[in-house]
Amino acid sequence: MVFLVISSSPLYVLTFLSGAIGKQIESVCRAVCVLPYPDIQFPIVTSFIASPVTLMSTAGILFLWGSSGTGKSQIATIAASLYRTDTVLANSTFASLRNKIQHERFYDPLQCEFEKNFILVWEDITPILLIENENMLSLFNVLNRKNSRITISSQIPGTNMVFDAFALKVINSIHPLWTFWELNELKIRMFPIWFKKLDTMTSEEYRGNSYELSDLNDVEDITLDKLSSQLEIFWRDIDNCNQYSKVKKQLQKHKKDIINARLSSEIIVTHSLIYQLSINESIKRFNDYWDFFIQKILTISSGTEQFLDSFIAQSIEAKTNQNQQAINAGCPELI
Repeated sequence: MVFLVISSSPLYVLTFLSGAIGKQIESVCRAVCVLPYPDIQFPIVTSFIASPVTLMSTAGILFLWGSSGTGKSQIATIAASLYRTDTVLANSTFASLRNKIQHERFYDPLQCEFEKNFILVWEDITPILLIENENMLSLFNVLNRKNSRITISSQIPGTNMVFDAFALKVINSIHPLWTFWELNELKIRMFPIWFKKLDTMTSEEYRGNSYELSDLNDVEDITLDKLSSQLEIFWRDIDNCNQYSKVKKQLQKHKKDIINARLSSEIIVTHSLIYQLSINESIKRFNDYWDFFIQKILTISSGTEQFLDSFIAQSIEAKTNQNQQAINAGCPELI
């Protein structure tokens, strides 16, 4: 472990001992939720939320997907806290999201100068919210810095406003957005992360998690100020910025070896730096993730996931009640 959790007052204070900053952030994520196939998924989450958007030319979407009560909001809150921002809820308007990006993306929002690292975290999205709002969908379809300007109508007749929507985005939902044909463009911009209730995981899916359910912390009880400062300092370090640019150029030679290279490449660079791994090892981790996505995540629908969670939970409860009734009646426990 790379941190200690010290109980002092109502909050947990994280004291970071040692290790790469990627390991530190991943340890916090592992402390607040469990994921299926955690050794594949947690490094992707960590690399995405720790990426320096100011150095990037492509900014995708981290999509936290799964049934209710599986920890999606815990990870979303960590992502927002690392940049000292708040999550926004599904009922937010396009104007409020636009203003949030405009004001928090720059040190001087009035002049749009001196860009800073920032991440937009939007919770509890429904497909209809994007399908029925063209402006909202255009905001999330932005991928490349060069094509990130959105033109919208102004309140002044005959004039338009130009808004630069380039930003890393974290969204969560119980709906598998990639299954809706109207959102097909979003599919090629996403890193989907699969969340699942612990009591419905197989032993294979659970293997590698650091905590049992009863041992998990609530992210609201963890102060992340120190880790946020460490991440900010890491990307302000000119040597780290130069190394990012250097590795990014080196990666061009490996593009044919990378699954989904257009979306993954710059996050792979982040992974290599924050985990202090070779570029080949980081490429392998991301290729393993995309293989996992194709073999596991794409085969599951939200309706099936929620039905199974509910069905299994009800079955376990019924079996427990039957066992207790048998014991109370003096009979052997049911098998």
